Amino acid sequence: MNIQGQTGEMVQPTEGPGVDYAPSGGGPGNSLLGMPDALPHELANHELFQRLLAENQDLRDALQQSNTMLRKRHTEMLALQDAQRNEHQFIASRFSEARDLVQNLTKERNSLQAQLELAKKQLHQVIAKEEHAPGRTEVERRQLAEVSDTRHPANKNEEIETGDRDARTEVDSLQGAGERNIRLEQEFQRKLQEAEDQEALLQQQIVNLQGEMSELRLQMAEKTTESQRQLQLLAEEKVSVKAQVTSLLGELKESQLSLETSTQEKRKLEESIRSTRDQQKEWEAQVKQHVIQLDQRRLQVQNLEAALKIERQNACEEMRKLAQLQAAYHQLFQEYDAHIKKSLQLEKCLQVGRKASTWQRCVYYVPRVKYRGSTGHYSVYRAERRNILTVSAPEKYRVQD
Repeated sequence: MNIQGQTGEMVQPTEGPGVDYAPSGGGPGNSLLGMPDALPHELANHELFQRLLAENQDLRDALQQSNTMLRKRHTEMLALQDAQRNEHQFIASRFSEARDLVQNLTKERNSLQAQLELAKKQLHQVIAKEEHAPGRTEVERRQLAEVSDTRHPANKNEEIETGDRDARTEVDSLQGAGERNIRLEQEFQRKLQEAEDQEALLQQQIVNLQGEMSELRLQMAEKTTESQRQLQLLAEEKVSVKAQVTSLLGELKESQLSLETSTQEKRKLEESIRSTRDQQKEWEAQVKQHVIQLDQRRLQVQNLEAALKIERQNACEEMRKLAQLQAAYHQLFQEYDAHIKKSLQLEKCLQVGRKASTWQRCVYYVPRVKYRGSTGHYSVYRAERRNILTVSAPEKYRVQD
């Protein structure tokens, strides 16, 4: 499984139409989710709006935690992949070295086998010639037989091929002295022993390399199994996290829808607030106008009160004058009554005088009332003596002369 391909499919939260991240003084825009500064005080303190903001913040925190956990898992998987890659590279390099060594040993063995076959042919030819040659001793034949007997071990092919190259030279010199043949045989045996030791060492190295390769294969299989198990666990965790993110996105969409509804309600409230403010301004203007009218009415009332006060003063003055006039009329009526009485007495006197044929002049008083328009007073005149009683008359009773 490709870890990078899996981690590339991590669910990223999408911004809905109702979210303005900025961010937060924050986000996505701070105008609607995280910044209620521009909102009215009533809407900012609304319980539904506060609950939506809290749910939105919780969803943000959950998404951030999920992304952090996925990034951590991704980093761990990348580190594990790098470690496995390094181990694979190390194992591959060791395997390549072992393979190259085996190939080189195989090539050397094949070349030694070819040289051995060639040496065998040459040795058979030399033996055949020596058997027909008359000057050969029995010792030389035995040495050649021993040399020919050393070709049979199959596990010594590589060293024998090396020894065969020397054996050809020695076979060519078999025609020399016997001591030289013994020395060459000893040298050949020594080289053959060295070749056997080298072959045994190489076989041991091959066995060790095969053991190391088997151990590395076991370790690789165990690590592969462990990595597959971890990948399976990560895949399960990825599915669960994806389900959680999907549910969180669903809740976020619901919150966004609720937030949009709250936004629409906010707009309606703002419009109602705006209309209420306009009405308030109109009412304030009307109140100011009413206050002005009330001030005018107060001024009018004050003026009317002043006029009423003056009118009351005038009425009091007229009442005083009327009282004076009533007193004057009362006195006049008393005088008139006295005059009537005197007239009756006078008539009685006249009747008596006629009877007595005497006439006497009687002095009587005739009261007159005359209104003086220039002074506004009533004047009571006595006919003869012109005694005047002046009385002030009310304004409405004044008559021009």
